[in-house]
Amino acid sequence: MVTEQGHYAQAQALLDESRDISQAQGDQARVAWATLHQARLLFLSQSEPQQAQRLAEQSLAQFEAPGIGWMRAWALSLLGHMHLARGEWAQARAKLEESAVYLQEIGNRCDSCEPLLGLARAALGQQELAEVRRRQGLDPDPFAAFEASGYAERVAQERTALTTAGGYPGA
Repeated sequence: MVTEQGHYAQAQALLDESRDISQAQGDQARVAWATLHQARLLFLSQSEPQQAQRLAEQSLAQFEAPGIGWMRAWALSLLGHMHLARGEWAQARAKLEESAVYLQEIGNRCDSCEPLLGLARAALGQQELAEVRRRQGLDPDPFAAFEASGYAERVAQERTALTTAGGYPGA
């Protein structure tokens, strides 16, 4: 929740603590989980893109271990979104397609929306929509336009205000 509210430093501290405890307990699945979420945090904060990429790739390798392979789809999806952010359409599609196929194979329909949305974004980035939006004087990438609008930040701030005002004990 703290990540979604934009409290990246607090989220980082919690992830560090989680990873340290998991390492001390020898729980490699939770270490991999913390690594993946740290990569996501760095990606969302746009603070260290190379480190985010390295951690996402590291978590992908960790998820190949027996018993935690299903989380590899999340790592693949995150890597796909990282490629999308750099306009690397082919690499993004490869990672996102692998994620979507894997989720279908294991019957996980709930998480399949993330790679499918990424695939839609990759298709939009490569296709006619970009040209139509350019002719209209709009940002050719509707996702970039959304991000630039500040809407997500406003929602995060409003959620924080509402959560705090509502007396939620976790706030």
